Amino acid sequence: MSAVRSHDNTPFYVGLVLLTAVVGFYPTYFSRLAEAGLLRHLHGALAMAWLLLLVTQGLLARSGRFALHRTLGWASLVLVPLFLASGFALLCDSLAGGNPFQKAFAPRLTFVDLIALGYFAFCYAMAIRHRRHRPLHARYMASTAVLVLPPALARALGFFMPGIDSFEAAFHAAMAISALVVVVLIVRDGLEGRVRLPYPLLLAILLVQDLGFILVADWASWQALCARMAALAG
Repeated sequence: MSAVRSHDNTPFYVGLVLLTAVVGFYPTYFSRLAEAGLLRHLHGALAMAWLLLLVTQGLLARSGRFALHRTLGWASLVLVPLFLASGFALLCDSLAGGNPFQKAFAPRLTFVDLIALGYFAFCYAMAIRHRRHRPLHARYMASTAVLVLPPALARALGFFMPGIDSFEAAFHAAMAISALVVVVLIVRDGLEGRVRLPYPLLLAILLVQDLGFILVADWASWQALCARMAALAG
């Protein structure tokens, strides 16, 4: 099986990520739309638009409609900066929030999410750089979808999985499942004869996020940075 053909089903897998996001964020967002602020609506809409764009682009590539694929790709030049900016603004807003969950977890999740936003930007830039090299382009784009899994799964597991009785447990379980997904992708590449950089790098990013979630609560310098970010929301 060729490296390109192995990603023919990517749009369907991204569709599963989108479905996971809807299920995971339903209790705290979709079921309470009237309570969410404009910033959350904007970021949520941009995230959904990105996943839908990935699905559409994958289907276009799968059917060989590369001219339309390239034309539609121009939309990402607007979508991605807005997504990253809204994501950073939402982190600042969460750090400035006063509810018990935000006070307990916002600094730790900010580390996780800043890593995710930074790696999302890196993957997007690398996908553009390798736009004529389909195996690398497809893997970097697919990596941006995998980054959605941890927050979506953490919420889904926390609300719907019996036996998970804390956010910490849900978070680490979500990271483990996401890492397992990436391991499967790496193994598949290995069986096809070549492991390319995007997925091993993505696995390392997930491990850094999981470890950082545990450690940053004790870093005075990180708490100071979070305080400065919270001030930006004021």
